Amino acid sequence: MRAITRFFDPTVVIFGAHVPQWTDALGPSSKVWSRVRGVRRVIQDSAASGTFLRRWTNAKRFIVIPLLEGHARRCPRICRTATPTSKAIEIFSDKSRFARYVREHSLFEHTPAVFDSPSHATFPCVIKRTNLNGSLGVEVILSLEELQEAEQREPWRGEPYVLQEYIPGPVEYTAHLFAKNGSVLWSVAYSYQTPELSVRKVGSHFAPAILGSDELQTIERFLRPVSYNGPCNIDYKLRDARRMAVLEINPRLGGSLMRSPDLGDLTMMVQHIVDHADITQDY
Repeated sequence: MRAITRFFDPTVVIFGAHVPQWTDALGPSSKVWSRVRGVRRVIQDSAASGTFLRRWTNAKRFIVIPLLEGHARRCPRICRTATPTSKAIEIFSDKSRFARYVREHSLFEHTPAVFDSPSHATFPCVIKRTNLNGSLGVEVILSLEELQEAEQREPWRGEPYVLQEYIPGPVEYTAHLFAKNGSVLWSVAYSYQTPELSVRKVGSHFAPAILGSDELQTIERFLRPVSYNGPCNIDYKLRDARRMAVLEINPRLGGSLMRSPDLGDLTMMVQHIVDHADITQDY
């Protein structure tokens, strides 16, 4: 059933561009917009310049949805948006800063160990570029010799990385959620079958998963110190007794929402963005 629109409903601006799959899922012609309430029209600012938005005297008539972290950093704060602060984006989009954040807020028990240097690492471990996403620059390393070889090739040569404890188990999870001031208002989770001693890659098959109350409470421990607002996706595994091990937090929409076999989950996420978008002060 198509959502009813009104003249005074806001215009949504998709801020930035990514792969075609994301354009198909969220672009102006996407089917999702026939389901989302309270939107007059949808346009896309693929260059993420925001120039035309700054010319409007009534910028509150626009809701801006940035696609990636770089787009969120340039998001015009004169418009309504549901976007985390620059501080939150910098912490969660940089794996080395995230490791420091975990130490500062005593969240060790809910994350894999991070090794200070190759000499302190236990193997197998996971090497992660600190400034990439989408599973790029992430690989399981079996020995110190293999690590030394990886340091000399792309994508790690001359680039910053962290070494993370490898959490065994064939299942990895992604939670997509919308938060307000660090509290989760909506969430959904997917599971991925991952071969042992490997990491999940973009395009892996996924299935619905249960995100329990204990996992949600753990997630909020990560989000509340920065009063997190907006969408994010969290990769995690479960240790024994369903103890959550958060692998990383991405302060943006997630790719598996764009591949969902039905539009229900993406519709719910976008509806929360529209309903809770506001003009906020960045810090």
